[in-house]
Amino acid sequence: MADMTMDPSTAATLPVMASNDHHHVPLSFLNLPGEIRNMVYDFAVHWPTSTQLYAPYNRRIDSHYAAKRNRADTDTDADAVTAGKDAEFPTYNGALQTPTILLLCRQVTYECLPILRSRRLVIDRLPPWLPGARRPMRVSEFIGRRTLQSARNIEIRAPLGQGVLGSGWVWNGIVAELLCILTEANSFDNLRMVMCIFNPGSASMRDVEAKHLAKIQACIEVLRTHNPRFWAPGKIEEIYWTVIGQKQNQARRTQAGEDTSCTCPTNVLRTQLTYFLASPNTDAQEIRAYPDEIIWPGSILEFV
Repeated sequence: MADMTMDPSTAATLPVMASNDHHHVPLSFLNLPGEIRNMVYDFAVHWPTSTQLYAPYNRRIDSHYAAKRNRADTDTDADAVTAGKDAEFPTYNGALQTPTILLLCRQVTYECLPILRSRRLVIDRLPPWLPGARRPMRVSEFIGRRTLQSARNIEIRAPLGQGVLGSGWVWNGIVAELLCILTEANSFDNLRMVMCIFNPGSASMRDVEAKHLAKIQACIEVLRTHNPRFWAPGKIEEIYWTVIGQKQNQARRTQAGEDTSCTCPTNVLRTQLTYFLASPNTDAQEIRAYPDEIIWPGSILEFV
């Protein structure tokens, strides 16, 4: 059997391992290639959807009603049931949060912002509607005013003609609030106003919703004429959809006033849309099936 003992004379020739060789210098995120950092930003930086904005408070409201139902089912004493029914309704604390990645350091924020600004902030659903309130909560309670005023691409979608009484009276206030904030200050390069008119064949509904549509259009004109960025105003684009059965017809009008997808007179689109709603030129309009999640979410019926 071979002798496995070490010869003392050869010990000096063996390599000496440093005690700290197994410690690696930590790799900083900023040391990664720019391409990899951009992939991380592309994955992590997005505008929240309207559902995500309202979800935390909606969950609290759902939990409140679920707890009331559970107490009513389990408690037999009348006083206990009454106490459960009188439980305090959850209040909104109004705490707005900034994505963590934008708070890491100035360089990360500087690299993230161009990606965030290139994406479109879409407002297409109503805020929570508190019991007994005449109108839903304000959108600015969930999106900061400075955030709205710093967004570069904004899209506001307002459905009209939904429900028995119509929906223009609700969305009129929502749109007016948002455009008022943008009239104070804004940074948008493109503001897209999408108005979807349901049941345009109903004369009574058309007359009622036309008044609310005129108010929305008046707010758009105020933003155009009193834009604080008068030296370099952003583009304001108006898109009108009519939903008749399972078909959608589109009419588009940009800030300069040109009509790109409908042969109707511009003044008709800006006032009552009577001719457009009564006699749409289907040959010149885009027709799509409804609902179409690409152009319009099917969930806009939730508030009715």
